[in-house]
Amino acid sequence: MRALSALTVLTALSLAALPARAAGEDTVVLKSGQVLSGKVLDDDPTSGVTIKLASGKVQVVPSKDVKMVERSLKKGESTKPADAPAKKRAPAPEDDASPEPKQEKPAEADAPKEAGAPRKLGAGLVVGAAISRANKDSSLTVLSPWVGVRGAYDVRFSPELSLRLEPELATFSRKSKLVAPIEVDTRVSPPIVTSEEIVTKVREITLSVGALASVDYGGRYASRLGLVLGVARASASASASRDPCPSTSKTGAILGLRAHPIAARFGAFEAGVSVEYVWVPMLRCDVGDLSGGLSFAANASSKLVPKPIATTLGVGLVGLTGTYFF
Repeated sequence: MRALSALTVLTALSLAALPARAAGEDTVVLKSGQVLSGKVLDDDPTSGVTIKLASGKVQVVPSKDVKMVERSLKKGESTKPADAPAKKRAPAPEDDASPEPKQEKPAEADAPKEAGAPRKLGAGLVVGAAISRANKDSSLTVLSPWVGVRGAYDVRFSPELSLRLEPELATFSRKSKLVAPIEVDTRVSPPIVTSEEIVTKVREITLSVGALASVDYGGRYASRLGLVLGVARASASASASRDPCPSTSKTGAILGLRAHPIAARFGAFEAGVSVEYVWVPMLRCDVGDLSGGLSFAANASSKLVPKPIATTLGVGLVGLTGTYFF
């Protein structure tokens, strides 16, 4: 019973401690627990609450510090919402120490370049094989390594059509086969001609530029076809004692066709197949069978200077390419 009486007394004292609100006064309760009484002149969720205190002082309280605004009813006013619509107030932000969430980067910032606008300038390698005949009429087919450094520059006209310029420095080897007379015995009639088959290794170094029309499929795959122009340096090393062209070299123009049947892009890297057929300069050894129809001196020590039957020789080149675009 005594405990109940003590509780009643404490409740009464707490109610008495609350500030009394005069009739017609508005009340602004702050988050700190402070209560302001007076006339609310403005209640704006952005700028805050403006209240004229009983002392006549006008005070502006920021919205973040306001917990509740309680307006008094004038005499005769109804508490119905239809008659006295309350101004909606945005809830005050809670004072928490949690940092603002990090703003995510737009997805476009890290997105790769569009398929229709790939990088233009690149450099890479070509590795494959050169396929050639020893000479125009020979049945000797030569297969040798073909390696080179190749650049690439794309001039784009549309997402599907472009022009690829490809400078290239490459090298490959081939063989020259020649049957040449080396000795004539004129003591008998008809004269006896002794011939020797000469196989000469020829090294070709080419510097060329290809111009290829390109058709793209879906921004990743492409096919190309075009022309190759440039110069080649052919150098021969003799393999016989009486070679008609020992240690001969020659520089001349080259012309050919180049195709990329298929090329695929993987980000900044492109891999593909390169097929070419080029005409390279011929040496004196690339003349075929010289055992008949050639005028030469009877002296076996005389140098035979055959006349070439052609000035160029066709060579097929097949390889794989890898190009990195910057």
